[in-house]
Amino acid sequence: MIERLALVIHWVGFLCLLLAIFYGVILQSLTDTEFYSLLLTAVAAWPIKFILTGNKAIFPWQAKYSWTLQKGIHITENKDEVMKFQQAVDSAFSRMQRARSASRE
Repeated sequence: MIERLALVIHWVGFLCLLLAIFYGVILQSLTDTEFYSLLLTAVAAWPIKFILTGNKAIFPWQAKYSWTLQKGIHITENKDEVMKFQQAVDSAFSRMQRARSASRE
């Protein structure tokens, strides 16, 4: 839950940085207060995310958060199940290769 909050904070900060660059630097249509508010939000977002999660990724899309490792999305942490899965994949692959070589003969 905290990691999702940190990800949202990171995205908000990144978008504030983009707005500050676009409107403040390129278009020069922001007042000093608006520009520095956006810039402060952008600069404060990364340290907040780092404190909450320990993730050092600068860009929000580079982050690997543990809530994406929920059961069913990635392979299980149980080593026995991983070994059984690997053996099943290996045997299926070898059967497929045997069938392919038999069909070529």
